[in-house]
Amino acid sequence: MRTEAVQKLVGRPVKDTFGRYAGYVVGFSVDMSGDLQFVGIDQGNGEFTEFPGRRILVDRDGLVVIPAWKVEAENLKREIDTVRKRVQALDGLVKDGEIAHTMYQQMVDQYNQQLKSFQESHSALLQNLATRLDDIEGRSESLDRFLANVKVQFRAGEIDEGTFKVASEYSTSMRTKNGKEIEEIQSLLRTLSQPAAQSIAQTATKKDTVVAQATSG
Repeated sequence: MRTEAVQKLVGRPVKDTFGRYAGYVVGFSVDMSGDLQFVGIDQGNGEFTEFPGRRILVDRDGLVVIPAWKVEAENLKREIDTVRKRVQALDGLVKDGEIAHTMYQQMVDQYNQQLKSFQESHSALLQNLATRLDDIEGRSESLDRFLANVKVQFRAGEIDEGTFKVASEYSTSMRTKNGKEIEEIQSLLRTLSQPAAQSIAQTATKKDTVVAQATSG
């Protein structure tokens, strides 16, 4: 990401990918190559956070912070897909006699070690998603209670229409934004319920069959 674009946004508000306010940009840091490393954001209540560059986007409205769980999921999927393609390529190469069987087994064993670490990352991601889902659902319930109280006070004549309208519009808007994150997390949890890493591991462990077929051929 070009640091010039971020520099122009220092002091401006930041949102997350669901449109919720996330603070304002305090500054940023770059690595020895001049690439964006971290962006410092004041999130209010004295909370200052440095977000890594991989979690930052710049759109026409300003700086956008990507949720950590989304970055983790995308990285894991990309890594697993890469291993899957490499294992499939190895299968084809050994069947065609283009690589030695000993080399094939060495390389598949190496990929299996990577898959074990992916499976650990998969389990950690599932836990993080479940925790985040509980948190965001709790926030939405709080918004529902708040809006219900506001409606009661408005109906009872304790607050005027203008006050009610502001509170109602804010609560409804935030509820909608939270709902988008809840839907994305639930969809991702359904996808991850059958671990992709496990299916790849099963593919990789077929190496003996592949070698046997190549030998008999």
